Amino acid sequence: MNVLDHPLISERYFFPRRDEPKRFTEIRLEPEVTLKCIVGASPTSAPALLHFHGNGEVVADYEDGLCPAITEHGLSTWFSEYRGYGGSSGTPQLGAMLDDADAVMQMASANGAFVYGRSVGSIYALHAAYRHPDRVRGLILESGIADVLERLLLRMTPQELGVSGDELREAVATHADQCAKLKELDVPLLVLHATGDRIVSVDHARALYEASPSKRKRIIEMPNGGHNTIWALNGDAMNRALHEFITTNRLS
Repeated sequence: MNVLDHPLISERYFFPRRDEPKRFTEIRLEPEVTLKCIVGASPTSAPALLHFHGNGEVVADYEDGLCPAITEHGLSTWFSEYRGYGGSSGTPQLGAMLDDADAVMQMASANGAFVYGRSVGSIYALHAAYRHPDRVRGLILESGIADVLERLLLRMTPQELGVSGDELREAVATHADQCAKLKELDVPLLVLHATGDRIVSVDHARALYEASPSKRKRIIEMPNGGHNTIWALNGDAMNRALHEFITTNRLS
């Protein structure tokens, strides 16, 4: 078993809620795993925005807000749920969910995709983009995580997972090294982060930005709010940044 799928990580790192979206598309990934995602209608030739939400959130949280706002840009919308979240079956597993993100990206990106990851969703957005760089119109990381190992060690020890510190470090480096993936990904990048974030510090945003080799990258450090209030207190500025990023790169 991949140590990243250890039951203790599922228990301590993920905080799933069971709220279902009002309208959803079921995506079968495995016999026992079906994701209830939001897939919005759009012109068949339009690129997609593929969104991976944060921990403690579900796609239903975005159904009446960001989802219709993205549709106004003429993009198709894919708000991907995680196994064990919302109405989806299965159990959250850090490693297995990387494969889920890869599979959903293949479905969503026939016409190219902007890939958006918020908080823990940055792990999955970046992996989806890394696996399919030729389909990426742009990568957006909001309140993103640069160091997955750091986040795990805040909640558990390697010994509790039955491995040594070196073994856990190697597992993260092999499957979830955010900066290493970014260094190989020359795509447009938008990094959004609140300077007052006390859960994932703004140093993570700066590390992600510096890791990217792209000449088409931008970091915006929001002066107001924190990890879970960044949109509420900086919504206008974030909407403008998102609109400019999509408009500039949708044909790239």
